[in-house]
Amino acid sequence: FSWLALFSSPTHAQACTSKVLMSTKTFPQIQQGRSVEYGGIVLAQQFGGNLQVYTGSNGNLTCLIWESGKSELPSNRSSFVSTIRPTGTLETTSVHNGTSSTFFTTSRTAPNGTYYFIVNCDGVVGIYNSTTPSAATAIWQSRGNECGLTPPPACKRTVLMKNNQNVLVNQSRTYG
Repeated sequence: FSWLALFSSPTHAQACTSKVLMSTKTFPQIQQGRSVEYGGIVLAQQFGGNLQVYTGSNGNLTCLIWESGKSELPSNRSSFVSTIRPTGTLETTSVHNGTSSTFFTTSRTAPNGTYYFIVNCDGVVGIYNSTTPSAATAIWQSRGNECGLTPPPACKRTVLMKNNQNVLVNQSRTYG
């Protein structure tokens, strides 16, 4: 997995039972070949379009928690980017020979607002309207594997993507 590069951005953590992977309020997208690693969770946008969440580290992906399940053979004519939209959907867009198309999308939408792509300590990934568990409503959820996840209270909710920060190619950092 040496081809993965990491986003270089600070984190914001608060004690709770999940990790925020993307947010419409912070870094809203991840491009192919990039990954974000924070506190034992790795969010990776693969070259074939598959968006994946692992436990472990960039150099040692130990367990696949969740994946979008959409993938095609990597091509130098196609590129993929996954984005969390202000309507509460998570989608992967394919750009092939200059034409964009939706490659993967979650099924439900909501009114425009701030939404968070979160992995919970039980392996459920979802899009929520708040990072506070007692105030959060799920817009979309999908059951994943809880393998390797630290049970509460050690599991932390961490904002992984921030606004107005750049992807630094060939540079990696681990936040935990």
